[in-house]
Amino acid sequence: VSGTIGSCTWTLNGTVLTIRGNGSMGYDVGSPWGTGITELIIEEGVTDIANSTFSNCASLRKVTFPKSLRSIGAMSFRQCVSLTSLIIPEGVIAIENGAFSGCTALVDVTIPKTVTSLGEEFFTDCISLISISIDENNPSFKSVDGVVFSKDMTKLIKYPQDKAGMSYTVPDTVTEISAKAFYKANHSSVRDF
Repeated sequence: VSGTIGSCTWTLNGTVLTIRGNGSMGYDVGSPWGTGITELIIEEGVTDIANSTFSNCASLRKVTFPKSLRSIGAMSFRQCVSLTSLIIPEGVIAIENGAFSGCTALVDVTIPKTVTSLGEEFFTDCISLISISIDENNPSFKSVDGVVFSKDMTKLIKYPQDKAGMSYTVPDTVTEISAKAFYKANHSSVRDF
C-alpha cells in the first residue's frame, strides 16, 4: 500500500493514489500500485511523471496535478479509458510521446502557455476528443476551433478525433501536417480537406 518511486513516495488508500516528494518519479518504473486506481493526487514538489506509470488504469477518473509539475512522460496515461477531461497545469513544459493515447472517454483538454514540447501521438485514439484548448500566450502552439497548430500556423499538429463536421479546410498557411494528425478523425469527417 506504499513505497518509493524515483525521488518520490506513493500511498494507496483504497483506490485513491497519492504521490508526494521533491523531484522526479523516475523513468520506466512501472506501477507497483496496480491498475485499479480511481483517483490520482500528485502533490506539490513532484516535477516529472515517469513513462508508462499510469498506463492501463482503466478506472482512473480524476487526476490532480501539482503546479510544480514540468513533464508528463511517454505513455504515462495510455489507455486510461475513464478520464473525461484534463487541465494541464501551468508550469508543464513537455507532454511526451503517447502520453494520453487511447484515453477513449476524453472529451476536452486544456494546455497552458508553458508547454513548448508535444510528443508524437500525444492524443492518438482519443475517439471522444472534441476540442484541444491552448493558452493564447503559448509561444509554440495555438488552437483554432479546437485544432492544434504550430504558433506560426505552418504545421497542423492534431485534429480532435470527434470534432463535429463532415469536412475540414486546412488553412492556406499550413505547409506540413503531422503524422496521424487526422487519424480516425470522426470516422469519415475529414474526407474533404
